[in-house]
Amino acid sequence: MNNRMPLIVSAVLGLFAVLLIFFWARNYRESFAVKKVTILAAKVDIQPGDVLGTHNLKKKYVPEDYLPNAYIPVDEVNLVAGEMVRHPLEEGRPVLWTDLQVQEMEGLAEVVKREERAITIPVNDVTGVGGLVKPKDHVDLIGTFETENYSEVAERVGARGMSRVPVDTATITLLQNVTVLATGRSLSEGLAGLGRGGPGYSNVTLLVTPEEAQMLVFCLKRGEITLSLRNPEDFTVVEDLEKTTDEAILNQIWPNRLTKERRIRMQIYERGVEVKD
Repeated sequence: MNNRMPLIVSAVLGLFAVLLIFFWARNYRESFAVKKVTILAAKVDIQPGDVLGTHNLKKKYVPEDYLPNAYIPVDEVNLVAGEMVRHPLEEGRPVLWTDLQVQEMEGLAEVVKREERAITIPVNDVTGVGGLVKPKDHVDLIGTFETENYSEVAERVGARGMSRVPVDTATITLLQNVTVLATGRSLSEGLAGLGRGGPGYSNVTLLVTPEEAQMLVFCLKRGEITLSLRNPEDFTVVEDLEKTTDEAILNQIWPNRLTKERRIRMQIYERGVEVKD
């Protein structure tokens, strides 16, 4: 037994050394592994004017460090399906947002209906529904404004001077069911908000009447306008919407009423029957 002990120890040490080498080699390979991104590429040669679709698009794996600018991730294929290309694309070449034919704003005037106007308002990721609004969508316009409480200002000035101007904040629905003509410089329905692979937009152009355009210009000088996206088949207009104020929120007037109404709606959805108060 004593004669075998050195052999056993040598075998164990040898096995341990093999395991160390194995794990070291695997970690070494992983440290040099190249992360790849799946993008859209041309399945066949594509000519200018050809319409993109599953028949001429394929997946292509590209190392992250070698991604071209304006590449199109494969999960955004629905945004380019049906769009035409403006450059010839060889088989295997990545398809870029810049390869697509995008209608520019020069054709906007023909889209504006008689006796209506096109007006552009600024948006960001929050006020613009996360950049998911597309041309031909319908939106409501909600304005938030801050106004000085002049009665309180007068009191403060008369009493001890104006150390701080009291401000009231109010939010109101300005317009409902407004048509979006363009997002950024795109009139194309499939290319609005180009997603991760391309640029987004910082403004939207709306179809309004002259009076509505005048009101929106005034409102933009006084506060901020937020878009609220509508279902494409919903043309209802909610009458006599109350404004939301600091007092209505802080005194729980709106939160309590809306919570109650939401609870009733949810019970109707779940049970399929009208619930009485």
